[in-house]
Amino acid sequence: PDVSLVIEAKTQITDALHKVDAGQLVLSLQWFERSYPTRAQPVPIIVAKSGLADRKSDFPDGTRILTASGVQKLLDNIHEFYEDMVRDPEKSTSKLAERLAKRHLGASQFVSTYTQPLQGK
Repeated sequence: PDVSLVIEAKTQITDALHKVDAGQLVLSLQWFERSYPTRAQPVPIIVAKSGLADRKSDFPDGTRILTASGVQKLLDNIHEFYEDMVRDPEKSTSKLAERLAKRHLGASQFVSTYTQPLQGK
């Protein structure tokens, strides 16, 4: 796909995200850039209970947050995708692409459907 994601999970944090969390995401982005030099800049994503970041945290531009509601929406859509497959087991490439798009499971749809912009505190 044309979209790359770098995802850091911070599921134990219940309040705002802090500078150390931003630092870990930056290190992961640097690793990605070294490991995949031909890929476009990835979308930085934090999986967390809170969608808030401390003002001094300095997260990379474009950081997105995946919260419990986004995860639940993703799981619901995956479940519906598999139900579609059971009802009609046709597996042609075009049919699979159609089903993925219908359930917002394509790589280009992931960011806008399941994540939201990180909010400053």
